[in-house]
Amino acid sequence: MSPTAETGAGAAFQAYPEVRFRELFEQAPVSLQILDPQGYTMRVNRAWEALWHIHEGSALKRHVMSRDYNLLLDPQLVATGVASCLARAMAGESVEIPAIHYDTAALGQSGRARWVTARAHPIKDEQGRVVEVMLMHEDITERIQAETILREREERFRTLAMATSQIVWSSTAPGRFHRQPRHLRNRIPPAPRRRQLPLDGGQGHSPPRA
Repeated sequence: MSPTAETGAGAAFQAYPEVRFRELFEQAPVSLQILDPQGYTMRVNRAWEALWHIHEGSALKRHVMSRDYNLLLDPQLVATGVASCLARAMAGESVEIPAIHYDTAALGQSGRARWVTARAHPIKDEQGRVVEVMLMHEDITERIQAETILREREERFRTLAMATSQIVWSSTAPGRFHRQPRHLRNRIPPAPRRRQLPLDGGQGHSPPRA
């Protein structure tokens, strides 16, 4: 084998792990965002783009990938406590990030709002220093929406049940009933009793015997 062939084979071998990792990263079904230790975004994958509707070549993606945007300084992430969770990950701790509602429109660009949970995991070198932080998102928007609808239905049912408990039944004519609100029950006079007529029609005579 010629030296040139050896050099080419060696270069391909050295490049293969990096190419393999890049393909795995891009095609991963979970949203991935790689940060540097200062909080700037280094890489995102296709699932991340699909999650936030931030596509390659868009102004919003250029902003997120630029030095003008830092996750540690994002007002939404600061207000929800996510920024402090990321700071812990950058210090070497693997951190579970609780559910938050994040709206990309707050960045001044087009995008969408989603409910997400996440895990921030530090990536360390051989000396144990954090060189990157991998941020993995889970979209829970549909679950949150379903839970919200369920709570609203339960609240409507509870309100209806409380209103129904204030209704009482009263009798009018034989075999007929109607409902009266409890607060009106004492205001409406009772229906008059039907008078039982004597068998002789009120004449005081007994009917003739057969």
